[in-house]
Amino acid sequence: MSKVYDKIKKVFDGGEKSTLVHLNTEQADRFIDYMVNESVLLQKIRVIKMDTPEKVIAKIGIGNKILYPAGHTTGFTDKTTSKAKPDQIKLKTKKSRAKFIIGDDELEDNIEGDAFKDHLMRMAAKVCANQLEIASIYGRYVADDSLEDSNCVDINNQFNGFITRASVILDAANSDTYESRTLDLDKLTDLRLAMKSKYRASLETIMGDDLVTRYSNKYAKSPNQVDPKGFSGKAFINAPLMSTESPILIKNGAKTNLSAKNTQGAKTITVANATGFQEGTQICIAYNTNLEFCSTIASVSSNTLTLEDEVPYEFKGNESVHAVTLDGAEVLMTDPRNLLQGIQRSFKIEFERDAEHEQTAMYISIRTDFQVENEEALAVMKGISTKVG
Repeated sequence: MSKVYDKIKKVFDGGEKSTLVHLNTEQADRFIDYMVNESVLLQKIRVIKMDTPEKVIAKIGIGNKILYPAGHTTGFTDKTTSKAKPDQIKLKTKKSRAKFIIGDDELEDNIEGDAFKDHLMRMAAKVCANQLEIASIYGRYVADDSLEDSNCVDINNQFNGFITRASVILDAANSDTYESRTLDLDKLTDLRLAMKSKYRASLETIMGDDLVTRYSNKYAKSPNQVDPKGFSGKAFINAPLMSTESPILIKNGAKTNLSAKNTQGAKTITVANATGFQEGTQICIAYNTNLEFCSTIASVSSNTLTLEDEVPYEFKGNESVHAVTLDGAEVLMTDPRNLLQGIQRSFKIEFERDAEHEQTAMYISIRTDFQVENEEALAVMKGISTKVG
């Protein structure tokens, strides 16, 4: 038996023969903190540690006017009393599993006890944090798990992410509004002004590293004193995992519909009309729906398109198929405290030894959920290009 494998099992108080452990409250809290610290975005939003699968969060909505002349307040009426709105939001965790491989040579022999446990938990947290951040932004709910719906193939299918929940959405690809898709001060201003004024004071801007870099370069030597590293007095929140490959519909581009159900996991689809589609065309199936899927055409034979990627979903056979460019990015604008992640203090860890390859597989079960406290206070601009304008 591997010395490393023995250390892994013992350090979590699972005993020499145990391959399954549950983190206690202290260990769970520490693991949550490690995951949060691995993500720029998760460090900014509100993370709620939960002891049960569901937790109700009360929303306090205070009216705009609460002060009146003294003589007017001797007898408050419904009109002059600011009431707490009864709105509530619920965090309902879904179970996800992570697997990562620990090679015997990746862990130093001289690390023992709590230091060894800490090192291992940090390794696991880093693996989980990236996927959780992506799901928090781009998730589109299909089902709680694959047993409920076979199209739940990824953790992005288990949650509605922040973009999905935004009530204010602007599109930089709208040529009737914007001459170009390049991010500039005017677009950020439009996004801010699209929100109600009562939400603007605490707004921060969240975007990926490509957009931060392009914007910074654009205004680094601005004669108009434009802040190249932030907007409206606050530095940008640089979330480097944000996508730069979101689909952009091509104006007057080819479009059709699926004409039959596809085989889940296969690379071929059948369309009603393949006119305008050819090898190298980037396409999007079920655009702007919870089963949106994008790929590039490898070959065309009659009305059968073979794609470069396996289609993860089973479509009904009537979904839209559009020619697109996969070069879009998004900007989020909100008070980061408006974004919530609930993580249940219930982590299960299992280990599996692979003696042939001198490594150990570590499986972690996590229960989490994402919410937006006030969807009116979250704005998104989509369709932005990361290319030089």
